[in-house]
Amino acid sequence: MRDVTAIIPARLHSSRVDQKPMLAHDGKPLIWHTVKRAQEAVSSVIVATDRMKIANAVQGMCPVWVEQQADYWCGTQRIAAAAKQLKDHCNKFVLNWQVDEPELTDQQVGDLVDKLRMANEEEQWTMTND
Repeated sequence: MRDVTAIIPARLHSSRVDQKPMLAHDGKPLIWHTVKRAQEAVSSVIVATDRMKIANAVQGMCPVWVEQQADYWCGTQRIAAAAKQLKDHCNKFVLNWQVDEPELTDQQVGDLVDKLRMANEEEQWTMTND
């Protein structure tokens, strides 16, 4: 999907699961698997994080936006800031692809993007298996 960018918000010290992006799965951190899967589904991927540890885990895979100073209260704020700073790397549609969703199917991604296109607006939607 050429007109879609996935931005993956990845916070190291989440209130629900500490170090979640770095949890190992098949010898690689979860963030690595999520980036790899997103790259198969959309034309560009950006990781928006608060720590170099996460940036280092995906080094060379995609652009990474690191903001350690700001206090964002949610991933959506982090994504909006990253999209603004990296607007040259963003396509028309920006998806909020959660770090713990490395198994989203092409069908799920396609269905969501179709909804975005029908709305014919530049919006942000969250990818989740729920």
